[in-house]
Amino acid sequence: MIAKNVMKVNEWDTEVWYEIGCICTGDDCRSQIAFEIDKEFNHIDIIFYKKVMWADYWGNNPFYVKWWKRFKASLRILFTGYIELEGDFMIQDIDHLEAFIEALDEGKQKMLKLKEEHKNGN
Repeated sequence: MIAKNVMKVNEWDTEVWYEIGCICTGDDCRSQIAFEIDKEFNHIDIIFYKKVMWADYWGNNPFYVKWWKRFKASLRILFTGYIELEGDFMIQDIDHLEAFIEALDEGKQKMLKLKEEHKNGN
């Protein structure tokens, strides 16, 4: 039974979807994990969805310094086509960690079952 800060959002024939809450309980920090099996190409996808944000808030900077950091990042995206971002995710305690591991294991078991069914021609 998946419990602390981990929720099974939905399950379909070839996919299972989980949402994992961060210790901060903020909606911006939540992550989603989808396990999918692609029967056509015979592979399993594990997809992590996370909202990442440009961190211009570090330090005690005035608004124009924050604005300048955002502007430079916008130019980098405009002229290079990409920007490197990172996001963090905090696990609160052992119960939260166990629930996260349980969701991963449950998704793994579903993918193994679907892969076996596909191999047998179902």
